[in-house]
Order: sequence, then C-alpha cells, then structure tokens
Amino acid sequence: MRGVSAPTWENYVARQFDQRVDAFPKQIAFDDPRLVALKQAFPDWRGKRVLDLGCGSGRYWPALKRSGATLVGLDLSARSLEFASPENPRIIGSVARLPFPESSFDCLLLLELLQHLKTPELALNEALRLLKPHGKLVIIDRNPLSLDATRPWLPSLLVKQIDQRRGLWMYPSRGPVQESWSRPGRWQKASGLLVSGWRLEHVESSEESSRKIRRLIPLARPFYCLTGTRSAIGPKLQHLSGAS
Repeated sequence: MRGVSAPTWENYVARQFDQRVDAFPKQIAFDDPRLVALKQAFPDWRGKRVLDLGCGSGRYWPALKRSGATLVGLDLSARSLEFASPENPRIIGSVARLPFPESSFDCLLLLELLQHLKTPELALNEALRLLKPHGKLVIIDRNPLSLDATRPWLPSLLVKQIDQRRGLWMYPSRGPVQESWSRPGRWQKASGLLVSGWRLEHVESSEESSRKIRRLIPLARPFYCLTGTRSAIGPKLQHLSGAS
C-alpha cells in the first residue's frame, strides 16, 4: 500500500463508495450517540460556518441545519454527493487539497473519514489551515480497541481482518487500499500546539447492536469522538509532523 500513489488511492476509494452508496444510510438517527456527541461540541450552532470533509450523502446535515449551522460539504464520491442537500454547497475534491482560504470556517468535521485516507495527517493539516482561531475541530472515527458488535468476545480489528480475507469488507485484503483505525492520541500528537482543550468520548452507534460490555466499558465502544479548539498562535500554521 505504501507504493500506491495518492491519485490511485483516492480514485479507488471514490469508486468503492460510488458502487456502495445505496447501502449506506442517508440520515443518522436523531438519538445516535455520535450525533449527540457532535452537537455537544458547540453550545450553540446558530450562524456557525461548518465544513464537512468526506461528507458523503450529508447524513448529519439535517440535524445540524435544524440547529442553525451553515454547511459546506466535500467528498471524493460524486454519487454520494447526489444525495446531499442541494441547498448546501457540495464539492467533489480531495481533503488533501482544499479550495478555501485560511481561517474561513468555525467548525471542521472529519466524521468517519481519516480511516479511509492514505495520508490522514495531510487532511488534518488542511483542516486546521481552514479553521478560525478558537474554532472547533471534531473527529469521529473507528475505535481500534473496540469489541465486535455481533461477536463481543472478539476485537473488532480481528473481525475486520477476517472479513477482509473473506471478501466481505469494503476494501478487499488484496486491494490497493486498506482502512487504518488509529487511536485518538495519534491526532492529538499530530496537531501539536495547534489544538487545545481536547475532549474525548467513546460512543456507540445506532447502526450496531448495543452490548452490555460496551455500555459498561466505554473503551470497548465502536467509535470515538475527539473535539478540540484551534489555538490562536499566529497567522500561519506550523508544519504538522507525521505521527504514529
């Protein structure tokens, strides 16, 4: 996978999502813990300009629009964007090359996005470039320490590897792209001094079965929501170093 070029990677991801767009829910449940955690990132979303990177069909948008946010979405998958709300700007493009000026958004959303990227630090760097001082960065991603929804005695990562070999995963094991589930500490380290006041919450999903062990042990839940505030340390961003 290291030898795959960025355009090849992105074209493959776009094609996989284009082919599977009908299988993904078009709106998130109003009581989904991911949405609840996201809405808690701001005490008041009214008038906030929000960029949703890797927005897909914009399934979080109805709830955020009802809260008063102004939304812009970007995604690689043209078919996914066909389902996004037409009254909000929707752009086909790469999260590594964002066509917006610096400090132009109050909030940047990276919702289940970083796991699909070849170089997620580049996307994080671009997101911070666009974020206003004291703006919010919200990351929701797969928790690599979670337990599987249907077989809670097994780690989710192990089940993912097995299903990839069986051809049951979005990215086959022999394909050019693999998902990478990273701990939230990776993004905290990669952002350096640019983000402060991190808040971490491990959350369930309305799309998976809730298990007693995951209710009792937050670290076993399938997702985490990581929220931070863009620090005001000067007009130019420092270079983000790669992190593991």
